[in-house]
Amino acid sequence: MSLLLAQAAVNDANIHFDKLYSYRIPAELTGRVFPGSMVLVPFGRGSKARMAVVLAVGEVDESDAPRG
Repeated sequence: MSLLLAQAAVNDANIHFDKLYSYRIPAELTGRVFPGSMVLVPFGRGSKARMAVVLAVGEVDESDAPRG
């Protein structure tokens, strides 16, 4: 089974500000999230909502998906 993932740059990420973070795109948002999209993502302690910009969207095998 494959998952649709977005690679996003998170706004105000003090640690690893130059790193992209992977987020699973829910089925109901398939086709609505694309590079350049501004999204809210859970980030940091307590999974606070943060703004992020999507830089890439791709499909990966579930067994190869990043954990965390």
